[in-house]
Amino acid sequence: MSSVYTSPPADINELSMLYNSELTRILQDHVPLKSKLIAEHADCLWYTDELGDMKHYKRKLECKHKKTKLTVDLEIYKDTCASYDTLRLETKKKYYTDQSCLEDHKSLFSIINKLLHRSSSSPLPASDNPAVLAQNFADCFLSKINKIDHQLDSINHKDSPTINN
Repeated sequence: MSSVYTSPPADINELSMLYNSELTRILQDHVPLKSKLIAEHADCLWYTDELGDMKHYKRKLECKHKKTKLTVDLEIYKDTCASYDTLRLETKKKYYTDQSCLEDHKSLFSIINKLLHRSSSSPLPASDNPAVLAQNFADCFLSKINKIDHQLDSINHKDSPTINN
């Protein structure tokens, strides 16, 4: 039995603290606190307040159908889901159409890559030292230039007439 009943304190502040601690203990016994992880998602720039309100309304209808289990509530919920999906797709389409009309080609391809879930990978080889990477590029281009120069020399020697004395 609780000390609130057996020996309640005379001071009102102590009694209040005792009630608070007893109620907290009872709540923890019957309804323990649960912790949940909530994943954060990047803001969707196309997501509007109208979509948020409609999604909230759709969830209310879903709860109503779960409680009543009426066919009418199910049909209203399904119609609202279809309307929400249509509005979501139209809003998304309008946003990306507006973005593609306003931006340059580089931004347009960036938007397309986002829509197609393509990850942008660096075309450069992996290197910890930028100086080494730069030297590797220089060596590569020098070898290509030397190879082209050598090929041009061999073509010129074959095509040039020989003079016999």
